[in-house]
Amino acid sequence: MKSVSTDDVLYGRYKDFISADNRNSLYFRILGDEKNKTLTVDGVGVKAAAIQADIGAVDGMVHVIDRLLGMPYQTVYLKLASDPDL
Repeated sequence: MKSVSTDDVLYGRYKDFISADNRNSLYFRILGDEKNKTLTVDGVGVKAAAIQADIGAVDGMVHVIDRLLGMPYQTVYLKLASDPDL
């Protein structure tokens, strides 16, 4: 498994990534303007924003996110209505 930094997402090196369980994909996106960028990740129907991104670790990067990934909290309708990429 590779690490993903904010710059990797910003410059298009990674947009989607297989999670550690090898069954689900994580989708990364940068929102905001040049001065106020936010790293977001969508995993198993749950979108989270990084509270703190690009924390160096021995084996990669750590991103502290504001929501637990894995259990969808939106209906399909709300997801389609709120996600500009869909």
